Amino acid sequence: MNGHASDCAVHNAPAYEPGECDCGKEDEMSDPSNNRFYRENPAAGKKPLRVGCVSCGADWIAAYLPMPVDKLARLAKGLCCPVCGATSADIRIRAEKELAHE
Repeated sequence: MNGHASDCAVHNAPAYEPGECDCGKEDEMSDPSNNRFYRENPAAGKKPLRVGCVSCGADWIAAYLPMPVDKLARLAKGLCCPVCGATSADIRIRAEKELAHE
């Protein structure tokens, strides 16, 4: 297997002429608007925003960045810990340096 999705146009042969890649394998970091890989995998190419609960120490991914700031603000206001139920007042963004030392 060459890494392309099974329904990618490069696999059209022998029934049809093989086409150019349309699964995103050859162009994984291209513009998401014209790349099927990004349409089917919306978090691809984005950086996870890890958050942690001060109350119980739970750690999870709250969002993937970049994201419009207004949506991120709404999301942050409504965060609750999935373990203990603590409200957004007890949730903190985890710094990359902090995660690297764990």
